Amino acid sequence: MKFEFHRSSNLGKMDETRHDKELSSATYERSPHDRPNLRPSSGSALERALAVIDTLLDSDHPIGLQEIAARLGLPRQSAHRIINQLIDVGLIQRHVDRDRFAIGPRMRRIALETMWASHRSGPAHSILENLSARTGETCNLGVLDTNMVVLLDRVESHWSLRIHSEVGKRLEFHSSAIGKLLVAHLPKERRHRLIVSQPLKRFTPLTVTNESELEKEFATIRRCGYSVSNQGTTLGMFSIATPICDSEGRVLAGLACQAPLVRMSIEQAEKLLLPALQEATERMEDLVAEDFANSR
Repeated sequence: MKFEFHRSSNLGKMDETRHDKELSSATYERSPHDRPNLRPSSGSALERALAVIDTLLDSDHPIGLQEIAARLGLPRQSAHRIINQLIDVGLIQRHVDRDRFAIGPRMRRIALETMWASHRSGPAHSILENLSARTGETCNLGVLDTNMVVLLDRVESHWSLRIHSEVGKRLEFHSSAIGKLLVAHLPKERRHRLIVSQPLKRFTPLTVTNESELEKEFATIRRCGYSVSNQGTTLGMFSIATPICDSEGRVLAGLACQAPLVRMSIEQAEKLLLPALQEATERMEDLVAEDFANSR
């Protein structure tokens, strides 16, 4: 069984040339979710290139040539050659300080397109359909791509009063429940760079754009295990989201329900929607674990 997602027919291509809008920093805070395990390098060029990509994916911050070579047990010259080849094809990119490397725009596009490419009958979409049927509300599945949230899948409620959107839409992280949830679990330095890299748009009078106020929300999210966006994007609408984690506790994606305040209060949503969200999240995590096991 694979971790699959529904793809909208009118989904456009992602821009392969867009780069991360992050400020330069001399130091990078290590995340508790970073996995610095030594991976033995294999003989073929393809396997070594994939090992470099895996190493960057396993790290929760950009890393340098020496660290990559050490983790893989590769000669520095070999690691340098592989890195340059991966940069040439857009699978990885130099970070803004030039001495460190991160996943590139083409790799991010491939990852998102792979998830979008599955059919509507996929198991993850079925979980989303069941969640929407159980709650009666619109449900979204999203991931963080640089400084934006991308909706990977979506099932809309039958109510006429709802937010109309589509798979592939990009949301501001600071105004959406999924965005706040995912950013809350990033290392503090990365959160800071996201917040200050560009002005945060105020969609409603209730949109939080101040870094200190956002950090208070992030602390609450980490303590409670879920996030709420109270009219952060649209007046009269709120959303509540829970994290989808891998077996090591790394937050991979967010699952959210949206509803209008005229239908229920946030307090009612925490009683009525949250248990269903948490149950669906556990089922999603089982799919992630099974898909990961099958890929090893």
